This record gives sequence, C-alpha cells and structure tokens, in this order.
Amino acid sequence: MFYYPEHAKFNRIVPKSKIYHFVKPSTRVKKLFIEQVEKIVWAYKLAPKTVNIPAGRSINEIQVFNINLKTRNFSEEVLRTIDKAIMFPIFYELEFRKQIKFASIYKRSNNAAPDKWVLESCFESSWQQADIERLALPIATDLGLLYEMMFRQLMPLPQHRRESLKTQVERLSKLQIALKQAQKLEGRIQKEKQFNRKVELHGELKQLQQDIEKLREEKRG
Repeated sequence: MFYYPEHAKFNRIVPKSKIYHFVKPSTRVKKLFIEQVEKIVWAYKLAPKTVNIPAGRSINEIQVFNINLKTRNFSEEVLRTIDKAIMFPIFYELEFRKQIKFASIYKRSNNAAPDKWVLESCFESSWQQADIERLALPIATDLGLLYEMMFRQLMPLPQHRRESLKTQVERLSKLQIALKQAQKLEGRIQKEKQFNRKVELHGELKQLQQDIEKLREEKRG
C-alpha cells in the first residue's frame, strides 16, 4: 500500500502472549492465532517525531503491523483481537508465500470515554505480489488527516462529495452486509422448490439489489 519512511521503522516482534495479556481472548480465538499466525511484527510507528507531522485531534500515532500467515485464509477476529490490545489505529500487511494483502479496521475514539476506542468495519485489499510497487504516504497536515487519507485507499468505492470518513465507513458497511444477504438469497432461490416461495424470494432479492445500487451510486452534489 504505502512506502514508509526509514525514521518510522520500529521492527519489534510482538509475542502472541503479550496480546493475550491485554485482551484475554477465548480459547477459540487463541486457537485461531495458533492455526493462522506465524509471526507478528510491529513494523512502523507513524508519529510526530518519525514522520514530522503534528498529532491530530484524536490520533497521535498510527501503527503498521506485518503478520506472516500460516494459511492464505485468515479470520478477521485475529485482527480485531490485536486492535483491542493496541490503543492506536493499525494498518496490517498480511503476508503468505510471497503474496501480500493490506487490511485495516476503522477505529475511532469513543465519545463517552475518550481513552477507549470503537472498532467498526474491516476493509481489505485483494491478494497481490509482495513486491508490488508502493505509494508515497499522502501529504497531510496532521496525523488525523493522514489516517483518513490512508484508510480511504482501502475503501472499495470513492467517497461522496463532502462525505466524512465515518459516514463513508457506515455506508460501505451497509453495502457489505447487503451483498452478503443478496448472496444468501440467491442460494436460497436456487434451492427453493415451491414456485410461490421462489417468486417471493425473487421480490426480496430485487429490493435488496435496488438498495445495493443506492449504496454504490456516486453522488457529486
């Protein structure tokens, strides 16, 4: 995704036990870590001293984690567990057999408790070759704006005019849910034997597809 400055390199291995200490994951989640994660490296810290950008209103550091995977398929719960243990926004670089995928969970401060964070939807890229050409970091006036500009690179659709990152995340989260619902409906339609029920399901699918188009459409006004 991005080329990070040498000054921002942190390069510390994060033991899984350290994450467990802060989060207390269930036995099932620990099993996911064992089965899916080979190594976790805290690769970069983007902070005022390392990237020469002042802190934002709620963001004073952005972290970059590199995760070597044992399998190409991984659970989002693994990322969410790490995010709960680290009180900063995180961008993940997931590597498996010379391929790489970028991911991040939208993280915002809790209005009711400023020292806590709210985790919302996860967005990720497709798998790409690990030696993919990277982008320079966006030019931003503070770390809050930098986070927004970096995160938008993972969004599957562009923002609407004057749409905040939070609103864009909410819209695309609804789109993710609607697409999954449509996929399930299509499967139910294929299996349904009763004609009347099949017609009803087609009607539900048509309405859902209209909702999906509304969420996808580009607004310029």
